[in-house]
Amino acid sequence: MRINKLTKIALFAIIVFMIALLSFLPGWYKKQPKLNPHPKYFITIHGHAAPEYQGKLKIVIQQEFDAWNDKCGYYKAFLSPLTHNEKKVIYSIKLTNTGSYSVRVPTDLYKSGYCKWKPMGINLAVKNHNFSQDIVYYDNTSHTPSINSINISCMQNNKTCSISDKFYYELPIQVALNRSRTIEINFLNKGKKHD
Repeated sequence: MRINKLTKIALFAIIVFMIALLSFLPGWYKKQPKLNPHPKYFITIHGHAAPEYQGKLKIVIQQEFDAWNDKCGYYKAFLSPLTHNEKKVIYSIKLTNTGSYSVRVPTDLYKSGYCKWKPMGINLAVKNHNFSQDIVYYDNTSHTPSINSINISCMQNNKTCSISDKFYYELPIQVALNRSRTIEINFLNKGKKHD
């Protein structure tokens, strides 16, 4: 059986592509964060939503991790500054029949590894109410946060949420990486009086 010239070129191109791919994969793989099988530290976020919000709030918690090894960074454009790789982990909140919820977010979800992955913070969003707020910022200190609970007021008619100044200026809450913490976040009806 004779192989024509076009088939030889195609086979050669496939072999070159496979060699290039195999040389790329080890570098790509070592830059991916590896799950920590036994996380020790958690941010537990829990709270309650007013009864009228049952099934109406789409609450999402997003935790961001950044790679701090420059060899794991990339450039968005020519002559742009180095950008750290990042990984976002999404937790969708499900309200119970009584309007309560709870989610445990591991701060040490990923091993540091080659890229020196570190958690940066936690963001809370109410997707169908045009609301997003950074609620936790991780640092290496061991101080106690000034607040452990937050009230978020939402309005059904114009689909907005807001945080009162009392809480807003305390955010994001600074949390030490080597500590577990519990934060209460309640979703209130904006029409009702609250603190």
